[in-house]
Amino acid sequence: MEKENESYSVPENENKGIFDISGGDNWIDSQVDDDAELVIDPEYYSVNDPIEELLNNEGTLAVFKKYLIKLMDHPMFSVVTTMSIQVVSDFEKGAIPNSVFIKINQELQEYKKAEKGEK
Repeated sequence: MEKENESYSVPENENKGIFDISGGDNWIDSQVDDDAELVIDPEYYSVNDPIEELLNNEGTLAVFKKYLIKLMDHPMFSVVTTMSIQVVSDFEKGAIPNSVFIKINQELQEYKKAEKGEK
């Protein structure tokens, strides 16, 4: 058998998951109730919107960077930008604690989407 193509594997010491937020501070646990539910007003940005849309809005970009900046350095980032945070988080269950996921959504929901044709 030929030698494995190294471009298809991630060195063990670099595999910290898609989001690389494990082991982070637990300050957010006190900010969100564990029983809180995901509430989404479709007129505002949310974890269900494509990441590329979040990156094109100054406010939602700040939220994205606040919680998920390390995802931007991931080699697969350009591939996942057409997906939502919700979909990407499904790739690695538990990578984003529920309290953090809800907090991200709450902060995204502070920014109203532009009307069609409006920039």
